[in-house]
Amino acid sequence: MALHSRGLAFSFSFSSRILVGNLHGRYRLGCIAGVVLDSTSRKWYTPMTAEEQEKEKARVHHLSPEDKEKELRQLNREISRLEMLRGINTGELFTWSGRYKALMRDYGFPLFLYYWVTWSSMGVLTFLVIDLGGLDAMQMISNVDQYTGWGLAGKVDPQLGKIGLALVVNEMMEPIRLPFVVATLKPVMDTVSPPKY
Repeated sequence: MALHSRGLAFSFSFSSRILVGNLHGRYRLGCIAGVVLDSTSRKWYTPMTAEEQEKEKARVHHLSPEDKEKELRQLNREISRLEMLRGINTGELFTWSGRYKALMRDYGFPLFLYYWVTWSSMGVLTFLVIDLGGLDAMQMISNVDQYTGWGLAGKVDPQLGKIGLALVVNEMMEPIRLPFVVATLKPVMDTVSPPKY
């Protein structure tokens, strides 16, 4: 099977290898899995060879704790700068989803913990407002039954009705909760565990 596109001709075979070529007569052998198509373009980038890693380990081993701390601060600053440049380049720096991805990358488990503490706190507060505020959950379930025809009001325990209503209201507050978590996680984490740069 042959494919011609923008002056390039490619020949494909259904075996485990493909022959890639162009109109100038140069052909390279590569794998369909994409390990390496030729010697000039690699599919995967390795920042350091094993030999370079061993040299770096030996160099770092001989550094004093103060020098290690200084170098680590410098590396953290450079990593932050590169991540910001990448976010600008991809446009993710300017979107909520991009900021959330960056928080997942930078904070991981603390983000998970902070989100679920926020979710649980809002859920408990919602339940307390419903319970102590005198909101009749069974009346609200009866109103839903009138629109849907389900008949849930007769099957639900009043206390479980309050818990269910609190869960529904808590989930409806997600458009408020997620931006709150995204906007406040970094200042909270900087207070709890200040960065080392």
